[in-house]
Amino acid sequence: MCIRDRSYTVSTNGAVLGAGSSLPTLSSTDPVVTFGIDLRLPPAFRIIRDPNAAHPLPFDVTLKTSLRVRQGTVIHGTITDANGNVLFVAGSKTPSGVTTLLPGTVIGKGNYALGINGGNALTPTALNDWPANTDIFFLVGYTFAQPVALPVGTVLPTGMNVASLTAAGDRKVWAIAPMLTPGTQSWSMRLVGGADLGSADSRALQPASSLAGSGNVVLNDPFTVGLASSSQSPGVSVVRTGTGDLEILAGGDYRQQSPFGVYTAGTAIAETGTAANDPYNPGRGLFDGSTVLGAANSAYETTLGSQYMYYTEHGGDFMLVAQGNIGGNLTLDSTQVGGWLWRQGGAGIDQATAWGINFGSYTTQAGNGGPYLRLSTFSGVGTLGGGNVTLRAGGDIGDTGNGIVIAVGGTGRMMNGSPMQTGGCLLYTSRCV
Repeated sequence: MCIRDRSYTVSTNGAVLGAGSSLPTLSSTDPVVTFGIDLRLPPAFRIIRDPNAAHPLPFDVTLKTSLRVRQGTVIHGTITDANGNVLFVAGSKTPSGVTTLLPGTVIGKGNYALGINGGNALTPTALNDWPANTDIFFLVGYTFAQPVALPVGTVLPTGMNVASLTAAGDRKVWAIAPMLTPGTQSWSMRLVGGADLGSADSRALQPASSLAGSGNVVLNDPFTVGLASSSQSPGVSVVRTGTGDLEILAGGDYRQQSPFGVYTAGTAIAETGTAANDPYNPGRGLFDGSTVLGAANSAYETTLGSQYMYYTEHGGDFMLVAQGNIGGNLTLDSTQVGGWLWRQGGAGIDQATAWGINFGSYTTQAGNGGPYLRLSTFSGVGTLGGGNVTLRAGGDIGDTGNGIVIAVGGTGRMMNGSPMQTGGCLLYTSRCV
């Protein structure tokens, strides 16, 4: 998972960053970016990027090998020899000819433009860790070889690739919450970024030119699902209501930086939980003859409700408007409709034919060392219990790297040879003008 658009701050105790995560490679014009903990350096680490005015040397460095400096180089920090004698002071220049700085020379903090490159690298002495909260401009392609604990407040910078981010203990996964009692009414919700607070219309947005890049609506709540000792899958957060409408308006962009299901769910049909619905709610299949999720994942079976998929109706409308772009966050399962639109039926197994919504449920996937726990749920935007979907954007909808699933879901049961369908409606897309 790549952290796009803005940084992420760790807010949970016991967070662990997975091995294989990597820091972004900064350009020479990027602002200074730091990391909040010491970073273990590989053996024989060398600085191969030349410091510049935007990214000067962040601390004193003692040379392990010689460094050549061309004539006329302006020195921006003190340079001393191995005995502490001052060779150059800030503001001085190197003499004619190439100056060779010998091992043991200390290049002071703040120096830059020394002509460092791959063939003339700066090799520090006894630098085992890159100090916390110092510029990571010099760490090209830095990858975490081992999992590392992150204290609360650690900032994962924009552009960082996160292999996994886990925390000790449990958190609530709202996607698996059961539906409310059939017929329950729900609030309508409206989320607005870049609102025109001077307007009587709470949908009114400031012009994009006035917002100057602000006014974005950004959803970001990364987590993973699974046992710490096994394979893990991305978690999915939710912004949802039932029979009420859900509206999101952004004066800038709408972005999902981590997987989200954003939808209206409707309400369960009246027959839910009654004998009349029993043919359309058979028991869950067993993975190993005795458990649904496998013995290793048995603790999660308490989350599996009595209704394994829902037949929904009377869902509210969903509207998403952005004056900029609309972008999502696709996981490996996002485009697999069968992950959230479940089906049953067949004369061979004596099951009534039906299709319904799985809003969120733990499932298993076979594999070496498995079964592995997964979160099967909807990730995208839309209506899953009835209601129209309207999307309007001034820019792109789901451009490269920001694909988004837009769904109008419906459910149904075959009753006396005829389909009894609920939910489903219309999808509208247009361009803001």
